[in-house]
Amino acid sequence: MTRGRTLSGTLDPPCLFIPACVTYKQFPEQIALASRPLCRYSPPAFHWIGVADTSTSRNVRLSGSCRLWLTALALGLSLLLAVARVLQPNPSGRGTHQQLGLPPCTFVVLFGRPCPTCGMTTSWAYLTRGQIPAAMQANVSGTLLGMLAMIGAVWLLVSAARGRWLPWTPTPGVASVAAVLLLVIALVQWVWRLFSPSL
Repeated sequence: MTRGRTLSGTLDPPCLFIPACVTYKQFPEQIALASRPLCRYSPPAFHWIGVADTSTSRNVRLSGSCRLWLTALALGLSLLLAVARVLQPNPSGRGTHQQLGLPPCTFVVLFGRPCPTCGMTTSWAYLTRGQIPAAMQANVSGTLLGMLAMIGAVWLLVSAARGRWLPWTPTPGVASVAAVLLLVIALVQWVWRLFSPSL
């Protein structure tokens, strides 16, 4: 006979698991105890790791290291936007990144057609100048990503300064949905460009 055990949770009261070969005459008290419907299993409470509880997380103070990371991320986004503002958008809608000393797009060189990320730098350059229609024409997903960077930089700085997420708490689900939407938009625009005779 072995006392009942579980990796998690509790057995109240302890259960006795009786092998089939044991008879009532050998262990009458144990078998009588095991046959009574007093054994109840209480499963452990499950907590989703990484998903914020929006009902209470707004009141939770961010740690010092977390606030430093948020500040660094906000400054990084601000730096990217500042670089995009300095660059002159290429009228062709792509190739603005070459002003940074980077080579032309390999996909364009090999196949003569734009890749899914072509025009992103140009869209940021237009966006930082307030020319949203031109930015959308250069790259829709890049424009949306630039808008998220603008909003995110301010949001991260304010949250880091206040020591808590304001006005809402991010969750992995929201970030995943946003990433999937941007990817789908980029792929749709890329397919349209591949079959567009004007590009």
